[in-house]
Amino acid sequence: CPPADLKYDCIWMQWCLGYMLDADLLGLLRRLRASLAPGGVIIIKETVTRRQALWVDASDLNIVRGAPYFEAVLREAGLRIVMRSEMREWPADYLPMVAWVWQHACERPALCQGLWRA
Repeated sequence: CPPADLKYDCIWMQWCLGYMLDADLLGLLRRLRASLAPGGVIIIKETVTRRQALWVDASDLNIVRGAPYFEAVLREAGLRIVMRSEMREWPADYLPMVAWVWQHACERPALCQGLWRA
């Protein structure tokens, strides 16, 4: 993660979070949340399961989470959904692809400085 004094307007993560256990993912997201500049966003694009909460792809040990499960982990990290979009033109035999835009859960960062850097 970046040094504490650096703040980012946008952090983009794509197809990498499936290689992290929930505890590691939660820790990373909390550190990244602390790295956001006021109004900054975290964009996440990941493959999700259709029905089950979790599925492990044995071919590469990727943990594929269901969208509701993923969203619960991100909320637990202190983030809120700003936008959610599912890939529309995608082969039917592929797992769904979802992109989210997340921000710090505090809607007015100036009013909760302690939370912003937590």
